[in-house]
Amino acid sequence: MKEHFKKIIYYAVILIIIIYSYTGLLPIQTVAQETGNETKEEDLLKESAQNQADQEEVEQTAPVIKEIWKNHPALEVMKYYQSVTGAKIDVVPHLVNIMAADLLRSSNLERLAVVRNYITWYFNHLNYADKYDITGSMYDYTVFTDSGHRELSLKRSNSICRYAGTFLMLLGRYAFVSGDWKLLDLRRKNIEDLAYNIPFLQREDGLIRPFPKQESVFLVDNCEAFVGLSAVMKISKQLNWNIDKYYGVIRQRIYEGFWNTLYHSAGKTFYESIDEKGKHLCQWEKFPDAYNQLMPLVYDMLHRNRSIRRNTWKRFRKFHLKKMSGITDVTAEQKIIYRWVEQYVKGRRLWADVGNPPPPPPVTMPVDVVTEPESTGRILPGTPTRQEGQKVMKKNRIDVQYFYEYLSPYNIYGAWESYYIKYYRYQTPTFNFFIHGGMVKREHKNDYIGLLGFAKDWSPRLYTYTVVAKGTISNYLPNARIDHDFNFKLGKARNFMWTIGATYIKYYVPAEDVIVSTGFVWYLPKWVLSYRLFWNHKYPGNIQSLSHLAGIEHGIDKSRWTSLTASWGSQAYLALYVLVPEQIRQSAFNINIGHRQWFSRGFGAFIEAGYLDLDPAYRKYLLSAGLFVEF
Repeated sequence: MKEHFKKIIYYAVILIIIIYSYTGLLPIQTVAQETGNETKEEDLLKESAQNQADQEEVEQTAPVIKEIWKNHPALEVMKYYQSVTGAKIDVVPHLVNIMAADLLRSSNLERLAVVRNYITWYFNHLNYADKYDITGSMYDYTVFTDSGHRELSLKRSNSICRYAGTFLMLLGRYAFVSGDWKLLDLRRKNIEDLAYNIPFLQREDGLIRPFPKQESVFLVDNCEAFVGLSAVMKISKQLNWNIDKYYGVIRQRIYEGFWNTLYHSAGKTFYESIDEKGKHLCQWEKFPDAYNQLMPLVYDMLHRNRSIRRNTWKRFRKFHLKKMSGITDVTAEQKIIYRWVEQYVKGRRLWADVGNPPPPPPVTMPVDVVTEPESTGRILPGTPTRQEGQKVMKKNRIDVQYFYEYLSPYNIYGAWESYYIKYYRYQTPTFNFFIHGGMVKREHKNDYIGLLGFAKDWSPRLYTYTVVAKGTISNYLPNARIDHDFNFKLGKARNFMWTIGATYIKYYVPAEDVIVSTGFVWYLPKWVLSYRLFWNHKYPGNIQSLSHLAGIEHGIDKSRWTSLTASWGSQAYLALYVLVPEQIRQSAFNINIGHRQWFSRGFGAFIEAGYLDLDPAYRKYLLSAGLFVEF
């Protein structure tokens, strides 16, 4: 049996290499072998040289701009809107992003050069990683103008998502005005790193937190995150990055949270913020509150809500027209936003060029697979716990799981043990795969099984799910098995999924199964409901039987999930071990309860308990536990 297990591992490794090579994760190229005596300083020098080479390649795309500016790039933007004199100047990148976007009102070469240099400066100052262990975030800086523009990082920001959203907005606007898409393509990794911070900070209701582990949400943060993702979608489509569908789903969830949670229908206004103290309504007579109400308007979140647009603009002018007309006690950012709003109400959609059409409905993603280590060997499209937009940051997951099954009567069946290791890869927003390997101990004998599965989105309304499996020679593991499902996403929100599936199983004993199934999965906020009907044909004898599977799950992704599943029906086959072949039919009832708990961003544990009554053969009590790590 060890030889069989070695073969399974060998083929699994070969398959991983092929998949990784095909998808570009494992480039086939010559790599210089690292020596054991390289010092940290040498590594830093190499990295610096590579960064310099990358920078030179970026600069070659715009030779006119290369040597124009001698001042600090951020201050060069700021000087168009405020004084930058003095020994030191505080640079708040979120505000400078808005200033730079406003500079792009025309394609003036000088202004394009200023913006381009600032964009490059911003890329070069992204955090890898910051104090929250987040990559692609940005800090505020102090620039000392009397010492060669020496910089001091303040190790803080007022919101991770605001900085990311406004910078992505700037990138989309810059590329559209200048046509300099190559700069963005060369900086793809940086753009994806900072864009990914937005879904990482997304709550269950779709709204974006300013920082990790902070449940408060703010109106302005979500408007700027929304327009930033619109820009990412435009960039992705233009450069064929194939991430626009994923970020379209994230953006749609922000849009839904915006209306479902932040909108106060009675007052026809939006909550300024929501925190542990409650929801905070806008006080229109206070300028900061009223100013924040302009954000959904200027970032095109009210494009289809004319009455709310008009009401928001009317209220703001009623209380603060005199203040804005005099332009006194108003910051540079507020002047810019007010000017943008004036243009918007005159009919110009400011961000149409960065890809901001009315948001599309969400796309539900393929879900993980749960393997039932039972004599039926059933592999189910498992506990569906999340939609595409909730699948955050970590692209890999490894589960290690142990099963103990006590059977009654014990003197006949004894106890079974199983050990599984499972690897899941979230390859792209429309494709993922997984590999499982397991050892099953029964009757003082070890058997092994390997499994490979794929899930692929073909359109916003359809994804398929395929699993193949093979076990070592035994009476209960499959010689060959293939499962294939067609999953159709229905409804306006596409959160109701109808499944049609088929399964073929060939055993080492003279027996085969052909199973046809159908059912649904319904995604609700914090809840998932599912049902499936299986119609089994067992050969020889073409013995038919029906079984049902129902499940309910509750939880919050990256926090905890609790599930309850039940199956019932019959198992039937033709017994060939008697002189005259005889049809055997058994009633089955199975119930399982499980819980998965995250202890940190990428680590957690799960536990499961179950009971199976296969009448009149045996009763089985299951206990399972395991750990998982995401990276």
